[in-house]
Amino acid sequence: MRIEIKNRFSGSVIWAHEARKNSRKVTVEAAVKAGINLNEANLVGVNLEKADLTKARLSGANLKGACLSGAYLARADLSGANLEKADLSGAYLAEADLTKANLTRALLDTADLTRANLNGANLAWAYLVRARLRETNLAEANLKSGERLIGKRPIFQVGPIQGHHTYFVAYLTNKGLRFDIEGRSQVSREDFEQYLLNVFGDRVRAKEYWEALALIDGHAKSWIEA
Repeated sequence: MRIEIKNRFSGSVIWAHEARKNSRKVTVEAAVKAGINLNEANLVGVNLEKADLTKARLSGANLKGACLSGAYLARADLSGANLEKADLSGAYLAEADLTKANLTRALLDTADLTRANLNGANLAWAYLVRARLRETNLAEANLKSGERLIGKRPIFQVGPIQGHHTYFVAYLTNKGLRFDIEGRSQVSREDFEQYLLNVFGDRVRAKEYWEALALIDGHAKSWIEA
């Protein structure tokens, strides 16, 4: 079976692959292995679960809704790529370039973003819980309301909270702190505090969140100056 990968804008064929048990995943992996430039490729909704995409050239590619769960993307170029609603859970992105990438509503749960470059990336609604962000470049990354991340340590995670698998994520932005809490993405401090009062009251779980908030407040100044 022959499968083609086309340019998202012109519709021209970038790469064609034919094999007896072919699939879009097999075709993409073959292209990457052959060193084919897949910049601006149309890969909407493609299933690339656990694919080996080491050093893949996917700048400007449209990967909206793609499954990249567990994919190996070390040193991949995803700059300017559309990863809206993509599943990057467990993906390995060490030294990958996601500059200006659109990660709106992307799932990054447990994703390894070690040393990844997310400079200017759109993180609107991105689910970053448990993502590994060691030495990740998040400079000028944008959140859903247009805030920009600032400082060298702009994201902080605490959890799991009170024996649950819930993680509390805080973002340091040019307009103040923003928070992810139990499915609520990048809310303001006022909304966060009101949520705690309305949902948890004075329960033990609420106390842990308040203590985590105090910890974040104590370090925010250092993050800005770092």
